[in-house]
Amino acid sequence: MHPQETFRQDFIKRLRERFSPSEADWLFFLFLEKYCGIGRADYFRGKHFIPDKVKWKNILKRLLDNEPWQYVIGEVNFGNILLKVRPGVLIPRPETEELAYLILNKFKAHKNLHILDLASGSGALAIFLAKNLPQAQVTATDYRQDLVRLIKTNARLNRVKTNVFPGDILNDEFPSGRFNLIVSNPPYVLPAQKQSMHPRVLNYEPHDALFAPENNPVIFYKKIIRYFKKTSPENAHLFFEINPLTINLLEETIKETGLIYRFMKDLQNKWRFLEVKNKKTGP
Repeated sequence: MHPQETFRQDFIKRLRERFSPSEADWLFFLFLEKYCGIGRADYFRGKHFIPDKVKWKNILKRLLDNEPWQYVIGEVNFGNILLKVRPGVLIPRPETEELAYLILNKFKAHKNLHILDLASGSGALAIFLAKNLPQAQVTATDYRQDLVRLIKTNARLNRVKTNVFPGDILNDEFPSGRFNLIVSNPPYVLPAQKQSMHPRVLNYEPHDALFAPENNPVIFYKKIIRYFKKTSPENAHLFFEINPLTINLLEETIKETGLIYRFMKDLQNKWRFLEVKNKKTGP
C-alpha cells in the first residue's frame, strides 16, 4: 500500500470509535484540502503531499475528545459564505441555513430593506443576507463583545458591510431605528433536552446560545416580538427559528399581540420556523 494511502487508512481507523468509516473518510479529505491543498480528486490522481504529523496528531486528539470538527478546522460553510468559528461560538445548523434561503427567496426582489439580526452569534444570518441582498442595509447584534468582534471579522472575510452592535435582548437592549425585516435564531433548547444531546454539543458549544431559561422558555421571543410590534413599520416581517416543543407557547404569545403569523416546517417535517407580520392599516 502506498504510504499516503496507509496514512489515510490509519486516520480513518483511529476515528472509528467516534465516527463511521464514511464520516471519518469525509473528515480526512476536509482536513487534507485545508492543510495540504489537495482535494479528493487530486488525491486519487496520486498528487504527493507530506503531512505535518504534529498537526494531524492534534487534529485526531481533538476529534477523539468529541470536539466539533468545525472548531478544529476553525470555519464552516453557510450557504455561499464562509464563517470563522471557535469554541464558545454556536455552530450554524442546517436548519438555520434553510431559514436563510427561505428569507432570501421571499425578499430577493425587494428594495429598501433594513434588516436586523438579533442574537447573531457568528453572524451567519446577517452576513448571508448582506451577501445575497447587496442593496439591503444589515445590522447584527449580540450581547457578548467577543461575538461582536467575530461578526465584524466574518463580515470582512465575506466582503460585506454589516453594522454590528452589542445588545442584550433580556435587558431590552435593542438598536434604534425602524427595521422592516428582523430575523433571529435565539436560544431555544429546553434544559430537559440535554439528556438526548451529543457530547460534542454539550461539552463544547456555548450553553447561553443553546438553552432557554427553564422557567420561561420563550422569553427571547416575547422580548423580540414586543420590540417588533412597537418599532417596526407596517408590513414589516419578523422571522424566527423555533423549537417545535414550544410552538403552543409561542402561539399564545403572538395571539395576544394581534400580529399576523404562520408556522412553517423544515426539511425534516418539523415545525421549525415562524413568520410574523405587522398588519397593514386601512382598507
